[in-house]
Amino acid sequence: MKRFLPLLLILSCEDSDSNSNVEFSDVWVKHRKISTDYYLGIDELMQTTSYNWDGNNCTVNTVSNFNQLQDVEPYWDSTYHAQYTYNDFGFVTRIDGKPIGDTQISIDEYIDKWKVIKQTRIDTLGNTTSIVHYEWSGLTQTITGCEYTTCTDVGSYIEYNAYGKELAQYSATGILKMSKEYLDDSRRLLNWYGYTNDGEISTHWEYTVWNGYDFVALLYTPLRGDPTIPEQKKEGRIDEYFNIVESTRFFFYNGEFTAPDRNIYTYDYDSPFEQIYP
Repeated sequence: MKRFLPLLLILSCEDSDSNSNVEFSDVWVKHRKISTDYYLGIDELMQTTSYNWDGNNCTVNTVSNFNQLQDVEPYWDSTYHAQYTYNDFGFVTRIDGKPIGDTQISIDEYIDKWKVIKQTRIDTLGNTTSIVHYEWSGLTQTITGCEYTTCTDVGSYIEYNAYGKELAQYSATGILKMSKEYLDDSRRLLNWYGYTNDGEISTHWEYTVWNGYDFVALLYTPLRGDPTIPEQKKEGRIDEYFNIVESTRFFFYNGEFTAPDRNIYTYDYDSPFEQIYP
């Protein structure tokens, strides 16, 4: 029997009084990404990705500086090039580019603007390696079968909210595998839980601060080490459309958070995709 989690509505969060100084969009709309910059530490730029748009087609180029770590020239080297195609609502329908494992081409098909019903993967020789089929009942997506590969999770399902955010994942036998809780806007995360088959919490991302657009999140792994001490911390910022514009990650080591890395994202707000919801 399926178990359904209610959406937890949280009416306040730490430092929430400052939310009165910011505005959030009440519609779900996606924006074309312009760039992604990856920093090692706070300010050492190691990789930059540009997104060049022609309608719903996007050419993605990534240039990295990782050779500098091994003192191998040229320091800046183009490492990735791919062609993405999107639907009118901002969801990827096809990827052609540098192989990821054996996959050269990825094709996704949708209904109702954003709901995936079929995923096809094609290898570097042009052979189809897998097709996965999904069915939807309202906001619940269920895996119904596979071709060219073996499905071990037929019958497993994911529940979403109206903004396309995951609420819970279940195995085919109804075992809860993951759940998420949000603030009252249904889009800003409050808690993210991962579970063992016995129902124990194995991972927990707790968003301890939402101060307007800014957030702080802590990762706990209660089955490994001290369950009261976080293993990681994320500090970041979103925009009024709930896109992440900056995220910095820290690891807890020798009693303090250290060795951060940071990503900065930019978007084109002048040419959004079509509105998804409501």
